[in-house]
Amino acid sequence: MILDLLADIFLAFGDFLVIVLIGWFLRSWNRKQEWFGVVIKNKRRRAHSLSKYRYAVVFRTENGRRKRLRMDESCASSYKLGWRYRKRGGKDFPDPDSGMEFFG
Repeated sequence: MILDLLADIFLAFGDFLVIVLIGWFLRSWNRKQEWFGVVIKNKRRRAHSLSKYRYAVVFRTENGRRKRLRMDESCASSYKLGWRYRKRGGKDFPDPDSGMEFFG
């Protein structure tokens, strides 16, 4: 009975550890990517969300993929709709100072 309880605890801890490692891997993989993208949408999520990141900026990259980045209001307001930005490797968000108006 006690051994079953300990086995359940270890299995639950192992599941938690796997979930944390997958999240860490995906975040580090996204951080390494470099791309250019045009802002196609700035949107605000509903107020009842538990996340502190209530704003999302959607970029369309050069190869046609969509990148949705969640951020706070001060960061989201620095990206202008229709402008092109560059995301460098090792950074979470594109550099707001790299923005240029996109005509195309």
